[in-house]
Amino acid sequence: MVDLAATTMVQFLQSSPSFMQKLIVWSQEGSPLRQKGFHFINTPSGFEMVYDIFKNFFNKKNRSRLHLHKKKLESLYKHIPKSMLPAEYGGDAGPIQDLVDAWAKKMLSYKEYFQEEEQYGTDEEKRPSRPKKADTLFGMEGSFRKLEMD
Repeated sequence: MVDLAATTMVQFLQSSPSFMQKLIVWSQEGSPLRQKGFHFINTPSGFEMVYDIFKNFFNKKNRSRLHLHKKKLESLYKHIPKSMLPAEYGGDAGPIQDLVDAWAKKMLSYKEYFQEEEQYGTDEEKRPSRPKKADTLFGMEGSFRKLEMD
């Protein structure tokens, strides 16, 4: 769930298409999370235009997981039960700060686990295919102001 109440269209228009493409590729291919849905709430005016352009870059499966709720949260409750939402969004789960404090305490209880996990990694040389990098997915970065041909 993404609350865009404190954002303006100027902030969205500062994102370049190449940045958005990288963000979308990362979310679909690079992220270890398997999102069930993206819910945008409290969107600024004009956001729908940008949203409609960039949603077409998502694959069909992830495009179906994008939901725009604007300022009316009734449509959000069809996807996320009120019992799971904080009070600030009309839910019954208590204030956001209480949820933040509870999760911070829970994460700290796993401190030793996270410290142990830091010692593990991968040897990319043993990977059968080439690792995906920005330059292989998107081509060269930068601009060509002068192109000389032989």
